[in-house]
Amino acid sequence: MCLLHLEARLLRGLKGQRGLPGNTEFSYNEIYPGLLLGSLPHNVEQVCKLIENKNVGGFVTLNCSWELPGKGKTITVEEVQKEGIEVCWLPTPDFGVVSYADMLTGANFVKRIVEDSDRACYVHCN
Repeated sequence: MCLLHLEARLLRGLKGQRGLPGNTEFSYNEIYPGLLLGSLPHNVEQVCKLIENKNVGGFVTLNCSWELPGKGKTITVEEVQKEGIEVCWLPTPDFGVVSYADMLTGANFVKRIVEDSDRACYVHCN
């Protein structure tokens, strides 16, 4: 796993500035009713818009801790939770593969949020 983290950081470095957390435009698509797929929100305002406009009640984040620096570049897990959103954090290095166990955990989380709580779920990496 350590090699995957190193590889992800190397590839991110090769992408230059646009590969750094917070340097991509925030966007998303509703790929299924109540299921949104998009980029990593940069700030609390973007999270609040997701809550207001799409009734988001759950976040699935596939970022490693070093990809969530906060400090105005990205949102942190703690900031999302402070807005009343449940978070399912499945640390996955860039260009890495989500484990089968994590995939099941994420799928069950999305199902619970969308079907049981009647709210939307936002899934993102970077």
